[in-house]
Amino acid sequence: MLLDTLPPAVRRWVYVAYAALGLVLGAIQVGYGTTEPTWVTQALAVYAFVGTGVGLTARAHTPTQASTGPSSSRRLRPPRSPRSQP
Repeated sequence: MLLDTLPPAVRRWVYVAYAALGLVLGAIQVGYGTTEPTWVTQALAVYAFVGTGVGLTARAHTPTQASTGPSSSRRLRPPRSPRSQP
């Protein structure tokens, strides 16, 4: 896929642009309401179709837990303080 050949910094901007385009298309669709023109419907269909490739590329470049170590979402307990003995 084309996005596989792009460096990570460029892919990041492709993902940002794709997300921004989705927001714009969604806002246009909401703005038109039930009188939505054909071009909006077609643009949303193409957006959804292209989204499959963008999503698969993003998933292919997402590190797995095995490569990144333990999850940082676990709660870590503070170290126990030594008990003082009388």
